[in-house]
Amino acid sequence: MDINEDIHLPEKGRSGKLMAAPITSTPVLKGKDLVDLVIDLKKTDTNKDRRQKALNALKIVTKG
Repeated sequence: MDINEDIHLPEKGRSGKLMAAPITSTPVLKGKDLVDLVIDLKKTDTNKDRRQKALNALKIVTKG
Protein backbone atom coordinates (compact mmCIF):
# COMPACT_ATOMS: atom_id res chain seq x y z
CA MET A 1 0.00 0.00 0.00
CA ASP A 2 1.28 3.41 -0.96
CA ILE A 3 1.54 5.86 1.94
CA ASN A 4 -0.07 8.52 -0.27
CA GLU A 5 -3.21 6.38 -0.48
CA ASP A 6 -3.66 5.91 3.27
CA ILE A 7 -7.18 7.05 4.18
CA HIS A 8 -6.12 7.93 7.73
CA LEU A 9 -3.68 10.60 6.61
CA PRO A 10 -4.85 14.10 5.65
CA GLU A 11 -5.21 14.86 1.96
CA LYS A 12 -2.24 16.45 0.18
CA GLY A 13 -2.11 20.19 0.60
CA ARG A 14 -4.51 20.12 3.52
CA SER A 15 -3.06 21.32 6.79
CA GLY A 16 -4.20 19.58 9.89
CA LYS A 17 -3.20 19.64 13.51
CA LEU A 18 -2.83 16.64 15.73
CA MET A 19 -4.06 17.45 19.19
CA ALA A 20 -3.12 15.38 22.20
CA ALA A 21 -5.73 14.61 24.80
CA PRO A 22 -5.31 16.58 28.02
CA ILE A 23 -3.74 14.81 30.96
CA THR A 24 -6.47 13.78 33.35
CA SER A 25 -6.14 13.17 37.03
CA THR A 26 -5.68 9.62 38.20
CA PRO A 27 -8.23 8.12 40.55
CA VAL A 28 -7.38 8.19 44.23
CA LEU A 29 -7.64 4.91 46.07
CA LYS A 30 -9.73 5.07 49.21
CA GLY A 31 -10.98 2.67 51.83
CA LYS A 32 -11.03 -1.00 50.90
CA ASP A 33 -9.32 -0.41 47.53
CA LEU A 34 -6.33 1.21 49.27
CA VAL A 35 -6.15 -1.59 51.85
CA ASP A 36 -6.27 -4.22 49.08
CA LEU A 37 -3.44 -2.47 47.21
CA VAL A 38 -1.22 -2.36 50.31
CA ILE A 39 -1.90 -6.05 51.01
CA ASP A 40 -1.08 -6.97 47.40
CA LEU A 41 2.18 -5.00 47.53
CA LYS A 42 3.26 -6.95 50.62
CA LYS A 43 2.81 -10.32 48.88
CA THR A 44 5.87 -12.06 47.49
CA ASP A 45 6.29 -12.10 43.72
CA THR A 46 5.67 -15.71 42.67
CA ASN A 47 5.58 -15.13 38.90
CA LYS A 48 8.87 -13.29 38.39
CA ASP A 49 10.56 -16.37 36.91
CA ARG A 50 7.65 -16.96 34.52
CA ARG A 51 7.68 -13.34 33.33
CA GLN A 52 11.45 -13.44 32.83
CA LYS A 53 11.24 -16.61 30.72
CA ALA A 54 8.44 -15.09 28.62
CA LEU A 55 10.47 -11.92 28.09
CA ASN A 56 13.53 -13.90 27.02
CA ALA A 57 11.44 -15.95 24.58
CA LEU A 58 9.93 -12.76 23.16
CA LYS A 59 13.39 -11.26 22.66
CA ILE A 60 14.53 -14.38 20.77
CA VAL A 61 11.46 -14.34 18.52
CA THR A 62 11.67 -10.63 17.72
CA LYS A 63 15.37 -10.80 16.81
CA GLY A 64 14.70 -13.32 14.03
